[in-house]
Amino acid sequence: MNIISVQSERSLMKLVVIAFLFACFVLEAQAATRLKIVASRAPIYSIVSLLSDGIGHDIQLALPLGEDSNSLTTSSLKHTRFSSLVFMYDTKLDKFIVDNRKLYKNAKRIRLGNATRQWIYANNSNFDDVSVSVLRDKNYAWLSPSEAIRMASIIERELIAADPQSSDRYQKNMKKFVTNIRDIVKTIRKKFSDEFIGSNTLFFIGYDLKYFISYFNLGNNFMAEFSAAILQRSANQNDDMICVVDEGQLNERDKRFITNKLNLQVADIDPDRYAQSDMKVTPFILHNYYFYNLRYIANTIARCART
Repeated sequence: MNIISVQSERSLMKLVVIAFLFACFVLEAQAATRLKIVASRAPIYSIVSLLSDGIGHDIQLALPLGEDSNSLTTSSLKHTRFSSLVFMYDTKLDKFIVDNRKLYKNAKRIRLGNATRQWIYANNSNFDDVSVSVLRDKNYAWLSPSEAIRMASIIERELIAADPQSSDRYQKNMKKFVTNIRDIVKTIRKKFSDEFIGSNTLFFIGYDLKYFISYFNLGNNFMAEFSAAILQRSANQNDDMICVVDEGQLNERDKRFITNKLNLQVADIDPDRYAQSDMKVTPFILHNYYFYNLRYIANTIARCART
């Protein structure tokens, strides 16, 4: 009886050891395909996260919401070490990441935009490991749905190259992303058409707002940088002008001039200012940040027009 018990215990122990080794093998296989990915800004983080949905990669945001590129330090980027892929967009952040080679020495760095600075890459051998995507012009992701789809296609390609066994999942997520982009564009266009287009005149200030107002046919009242003379002349010519939409160009003195001297409202659509609002940024919101941000911009403009 004792001999049988000993044999049973030994058999059980063998099964436990086999199960343990199998579990270790599975975990090791999963870890081998689990990538650590860095995204420079929240809209890019959102696109990477949406395309990686259901796969379980470790995705890190290099620049926290509400912070400017000027606040970057090597210490603030320590959480992004040992990454496999780094997706960049902002010029200052690009340069900072490339200058910190030790931090990302084994990572493939993919530059997603801003071709106005492409000559830096074309004429500097230090950038030979950075994939450059050619754009006709500077065009920020959070202000152009078509740009988001273009960048998502690059991100999808890089994810498949780094993790080919999950290619079906990436392709499925990409189709879903494109469908959601098209749906939200239809919703925004209907909102603008139903609520205010043709009733009041808005003025837009910011380098990249021209893509948004062109995409959604919001008129031609636009300037890249603030000019009191141009804005005042435009306000005098348009009696129905009621609001100025600012991408982040205006300082407090400019805003006081617009509100006190021109008697116009000012609406901020700077994504970083949105991040500093009362809304708590949860992992779910960060995951869907691109869509939240696009809705926020559309709703802010609509409220501005109804003022």
